Amino acid sequence: MIDLNVVSDCDKVVQSGVLKTSFSDHFAMYCTRKISRPSIGTRNSVKLRSLKNYSKEAFQASLLSFDWNLVLLCNDVVETYTLFEDSFLSIIDTVAPVKQVRIKQR
Repeated sequence: MIDLNVVSDCDKVVQSGVLKTSFSDHFAMYCTRKISRPSIGTRNSVKLRSLKNYSKEAFQASLLSFDWNLVLLCNDVVETYTLFEDSFLSIIDTVAPVKQVRIKQR
């Protein structure tokens, strides 16, 4: 046998075998994999930003009123990025907070 069909978990394979063909002296190999889907009654959830109370003016005012000197005066690039990211995300969290929503479809 030259060709191999190797799997890491035999429980996920429903059937496998060799198909004899008449058009070549090589036979075709096949493998049918079992696919598991979540049950219909389960519900998934995702995190997203709620823009229900978002205001462009409030976001701009929050950005302008924040003291960016800590970020600007930092000498280390990694620390500067971390400070900027934390500061920016805290401002976004006040204007558009993250909330968890259930998804009803698959």
